[in-house]
Amino acid sequence: MAKNNKDNLSPELIRLLKIFGIGSLVFVLIMSFFNEKRANNSGKEPSPMHVADAERIFFKNV
Repeated sequence: MAKNNKDNLSPELIRLLKIFGIGSLVFVLIMSFFNEKRANNSGKEPSPMHVADAERIFFKNV
């Protein structure tokens, strides 16, 4: 009985999957080195919130 070739992955497809997998991992590692933004976990606001008179009137009307 002959094997059905539709169930097997071709060598070209395996090579493409390896390239995509390794490329994705390299991309994630490179992007993780350039992550400069840090979360502010101090619990304090960075600057006090100022509400102008026009904004205050808008929220009272809503």
